[in-house]
Amino acid sequence: MFPSGVNPSQPTPRLTFQTWLGRAKENWLTSVPDAERPTLKERLKGIGFHAEKRTGIRDPEFRKLPPAVQEAFSGNRFETLRAVYDEVTVDDMREAMDLPKTASIGP
Repeated sequence: MFPSGVNPSQPTPRLTFQTWLGRAKENWLTSVPDAERPTLKERLKGIGFHAEKRTGIRDPEFRKLPPAVQEAFSGNRFETLRAVYDEVTVDDMREAMDLPKTASIGP
């Protein structure tokens, strides 16, 4: 989705995005008054790319861990992990919308 600036046939490395996110957080922190920085820094702690979290939660090895461990690592209740992060197939969508298997979904 985001080709590398060095080799466009390869994706941009994850570390690049982490670096950019870290810089954005630091820039934001330096832009607020000194008195507000500790509160904002605490709020920003642990904020990252949602796609990374989704990928980690969908990892088969992570899914084998006990629910309590999954909750501790992800910061979400187990029910939320299943409801929000489970892979949804086209057939799942058709079934949820009560459509026949031959129905088209999307434009």
